[in-house]
Amino acid sequence: MPDEISQKMIRQDTPGLRKRWFQGDTVDLSVWQTGPSSPVLRFQLVVDTDRIIDYQSGKGMTTGKVDLSRRAGHHAAAATVEPDAALSISVLETAFREFTENPPMSQKRVLKFVAETIHAALCDPEDPHWPDAALPPGADSVLMDIKSLASQKKAMVEAHERRGMISSLMSRFLGGKSDEG
Repeated sequence: MPDEISQKMIRQDTPGLRKRWFQGDTVDLSVWQTGPSSPVLRFQLVVDTDRIIDYQSGKGMTTGKVDLSRRAGHHAAAATVEPDAALSISVLETAFREFTENPPMSQKRVLKFVAETIHAALCDPEDPHWPDAALPPGADSVLMDIKSLASQKKAMVEAHERRGMISSLMSRFLGGKSDEG
């Protein structure tokens, strides 16, 4: 399952920005924020091993060929981009399809923003209406969702068990009373 790479493995090159790296079988995503719940300031999404979408808040999006030669060792540096003359619809379509079908699953709010940004570029490549980079409130990870669902299930089971115990006691009590009467 694709997931977020540990922060220990990521070179933090820009003071004041937190780089996050998500890696999967078909996508490689880097996201820059000032903090875990802060707006996305930039992302780079690599698809097909050498095609990239580079988005920067306030500047827009480019597609191009990726040069990973700056990536060395265990630390990931930002990929450089040889930009296309115009947004490549085929790269956007491939990225959107691969990203939405096989997304890294650990940080859903961030991933939703990336998918919405690519979708905006596909809908209107000449004048995209970029989504708000501010992340919505809520749990950020699948793990939090799983914990929430598990606690909801536990509460439902406990409530059902209490109802069952009360029903059993009530039937015994009422049953015993009706036998006496």
